[in-house]
Parts: sequence; structure tokens; C-alpha cells
Amino acid sequence: MINPLPTSFEKIAVTCGTCHDQCAAACPVVKSSRSLGAYPSRLAMLAFELSRETIPMDRTVLAAMQQCIHCNACTAHCVFIDQPVDITPLIRWSRQQLIENGWATEAMQALAIQADANNNPSGDLQRQMRMLADTPFADGSSPEAVLLLVDAATMQKAPGMVKSALRLLSAIGWRDVRVSSCLDCGGDLFEYGYTAAARACAERIAHEIEHAAVREVITVTAAATHLLRQVYPAELGVSIPTQVRPLSKVLQDAIKPGLLRKNQQERALLVLSTAELYKMKDLCAVEILHTCCQVVN
Repeated sequence: MINPLPTSFEKIAVTCGTCHDQCAAACPVVKSSRSLGAYPSRLAMLAFELSRETIPMDRTVLAAMQQCIHCNACTAHCVFIDQPVDITPLIRWSRQQLIENGWATEAMQALAIQADANNNPSGDLQRQMRMLADTPFADGSSPEAVLLLVDAATMQKAPGMVKSALRLLSAIGWRDVRVSSCLDCGGDLFEYGYTAAARACAERIAHEIEHAAVREVITVTAAATHLLRQVYPAELGVSIPTQVRPLSKVLQDAIKPGLLRKNQQERALLVLSTAELYKMKDLCAVEILHTCCQVVN
């Protein structure tokens, strides 16, 4: 049983579906796979026909929808320059319909089970949390608290990056830096179509922020900032009651003129941005953060 397609999503489907795919040249999936099925216009019309129940619901449709990686490269190169059309909400809606009708793959089911058991899709991270609790770092001067929101993938694959982020925030001036107990923003669950589970993650984060009395929330990845600022309120109905900034923006705002040579500053921000894009797999970002800690203070 397919749920009705919301009017706003129907507009996206019609707009993207009748476009000439100027944005496809920017799509990394199209460029790497040369798959015509990954073109935004094809995905838009596939979702539209799915909503009308004119095509059968099967793994072929799910495989097509999974080609979108939600990088928003198409939005940045949309022909509608003043009001770019974001196709990702339509993709998420389609995946949700497929999952609710029993077409989830084994990998997607495993993701949901892992997230349900550990409140994150990466498994038990208690050891990493204890390591962070034992991390000493100098106190800053600001009496107000800040909450550092770390995604589970970063905590699992690059805990050293998180330790360096704590030291950096202290060097910038924050005295009370807390690591959020919520290690999943619900991004992966939401993108795969598990909307209810993603909403539960969003509500946990909003509840923690509300009761933590922090001045602002700092995310390790820019993707998490986008989730909290835009996706939560617009698509999940969950509002975050405080300012949210990514770590790279905090660093950019804190670097005073003359503290870093221009090439050092550019390299620091570039590595941070690269690390965000690949979920902190680029561990040389740790070295950059250590350097920044020394010069920012």
C-alpha cells in the first residue's frame, strides 16, 4: 500500500522529471557509473510513477533509488538558480514506501537492527566513550557550556579526531565541553527510509540539548549540521532550540588574522572539509587539529 505523495514532493517530481538534466554532469554517481538510471530526472519520474502505483514495487526500483547518495551536487548545479530543486526528500519518501512494503535489503535490515540495539548503526561504542572521558585538556575561559555532537562512524573509525576536537574547542576558549551521549543523528536511517527510527534519534538529541543548558551545539561533520538545522524541522518536525555549527566553521571563525599563514589556514580547512566528506577516514585531519590547537590559543 503506497501512501499519497505530498503535494510539495509531487512538485519536485514534476519539476525534476521534466528537466533536461543539466545537473547530471555534477552527479558523482553518474560520472563514476555512467548509469542512465542515476539521472535525477529518471529517479524523479520513477518516484512519481511509484506513487501512482503504475509500476510494480520490487528490488529493481529499490536498487534505482539507492543510487542517490544525497550529496546535493545536483542541487548546487540546478538550472533553477534562484530556487534550486532538492530531489532528496522525494528519494527518501520512495525508499520509505519500499521499506514499509517489505522490500528492504538484508543490509538495510541489519542497519536498523544495529541502530535499535545500540542507538547507533556502528555497534557498541562504550570503550571509545570511556577513552574520551579520560582525555585531559586545558580549561578555556568561557563559563558557558558547548555540546560536541559526534557521529558513530567518526567515533568508531577515528576516535583520535574526536580527542583533537575536544582540545581544539578548549584552545579556542570553551571551558565546559561536553560530548553528546547521542552518537547517531539518524542520517543513515533517514536516507535509507527508516523515517520513524530517524525521528526517534532526532527527538533524543533535541531532548538532550534542551536539558543540557548549552550555549550551542558543535557537530564534527557538516552533514550533521544540515540535519539538525534543516532536515529535522522541515521533514521530521523536530526543532533544535539552540545554535548549531560544524567544527570547520568554528575553526574558521576562531582563527585570527596572522595566527596561521594563509597556506596553513587553507590546508587546515581543506583537510577538515575532506574529512567531513568521507566521515573522518582521512586521519591526517588529526595532525591538522593538533597544529590548530597550538596556534589558536
